[in-house]
Amino acid sequence: SLHGRAHARLRAGVLGRLNRRDLLQDPVGFRKLPQTALAVVEAVLNERIATADDAGIDLGAQVEPACIRGVPWLLAEALGNLADNAVTYTPRGGSVTLRCGHDGHPFLQVTDTGSGIPPAERERVLDRFHRGSNARGDGSGLGLAIVQEVAHLHGASLTVAAGPHGKGTIVTMQFRAAQQPDPA
Repeated sequence: SLHGRAHARLRAGVLGRLNRRDLLQDPVGFRKLPQTALAVVEAVLNERIATADDAGIDLGAQVEPACIRGVPWLLAEALGNLADNAVTYTPRGGSVTLRCGHDGHPFLQVTDTGSGIPPAERERVLDRFHRGSNARGDGSGLGLAIVQEVAHLHGASLTVAAGPHGKGTIVTMQFRAAQQPDPA
């Protein structure tokens, strides 16, 4: 579809920008700024709530104070990709939860009650252009690769695991540097 091709070009463009050498020199637009994880979650939630509602998905958030030093638009792109995947692979009546907090390290997380990712495929779905065996639609296989690259650029780890009670998926971006939340 035209929408699918445009979306794939957009994702490819973001991934291409992430690999440029000048990114490492911290040019304007790629500066890592202190921000609350809540701001990232709120932005993504507000952008995706209507789509989730149209799909019959309960999209919500669980937030605890956390501060992340990062590139705001990249963090929003990464969490947005995770939210998009979760909404796509969660059946009508299911739920998707965006989470942020600080459990010794700040984190951003998406949990869904969707079809899940088979254990044998959890590492491979982070590869560019790889689509899981249960993938549907016309995606490009770049979404999780973008998230992986954003995590790497922020010194964060990315884990893909089974959801609660083995149903759905939990994807967590955990930042290495323990950053305390700013006082409110």
